[in-house]
Amino acid sequence: MNLALTEIESETAELLAAQAQARGLSIDAYLKLLLGMPEQRNALAGLSDEEFDALMNEFASSAEGLLPSPPDFSRHDIYFDHD
Repeated sequence: MNLALTEIESETAELLAAQAQARGLSIDAYLKLLLGMPEQRNALAGLSDEEFDALMNEFASSAEGLLPSPPDFSRHDIYFDHD
């Protein structure tokens, strides 16, 4: 279905295009994002179970050597500077 929105002023269309381009998105994808409808495609969805496991193992191994969080670590520690 091809649908052109003719009631949008050219200035608004240009702003939408600029905002979409700044985020590396098509105008359609940007509008879906604004509407709370991000695309359903997931980069991990095409992986086999073995590929996913290998990716997760690689991710976990990159965390080796990091110090664990203190036992009393909370959301407040992350969001202390804003609501």
